[in-house]
Amino acid sequence: LALADKAGFARAAFELNNEVISDVLQLGEDYYLIKVLETVPPVVQAFDAVKDLVKEDFLAMLRNEAAKKDAAQAAELAYKNQNIAKAGKIHQLDPLTTPLFSRNAAIEKIGSVPEFSEAGFSLSADNQIYPEVVAHDDRFYVIGFNRQEIPDEHEIEQGLEAAKNEIAMQKKSQALQAWMAELKTQYDIQYDARMLN
Repeated sequence: LALADKAGFARAAFELNNEVISDVLQLGEDYYLIKVLETVPPVVQAFDAVKDLVKEDFLAMLRNEAAKKDAAQAAELAYKNQNIAKAGKIHQLDPLTTPLFSRNAAIEKIGSVPEFSEAGFSLSADNQIYPEVVAHDDRFYVIGFNRQEIPDEHEIEQGLEAAKNEIAMQKKSQALQAWMAELKTQYDIQYDARMLN
């Protein structure tokens, strides 16, 4: 199952009891109804059976901590000098330049990371380096300002239209969720189990 937000899907699924159908769940651009059919209880395994996995996880955690520390040092140096390229060279990191991106859109090569966008849009020609590391998917980013483009009037109108459409979709989703919740409380919902498989 290809999901835009696997962690959000998992959180929603683990909050449900068996045989309970969730409210409408929006993940990215898609909508889901989740029903947990069976819960498998956790089992403690013998150490010999999992020691290699534990060792691998522990080493991955140490590498992650080292990368985070290195990124924090690079961010501090970059912020101090207002120069991301110099900090990258000292820490043997290759700066990645993304194409221009808008505030709420996915960023090419990065994805949809609200913290990344928030950090990027807090920067300017006078304040070129974000002072903190942004973490996403076990990666750490030092974010710097490259350039800014002001959209022309036509692009602004398109953006407003897109925002209106998104708000309308959110209202429809909220109405659908409220209607489904009302149906759940007032009616006995029956379904054909073959349709779920």
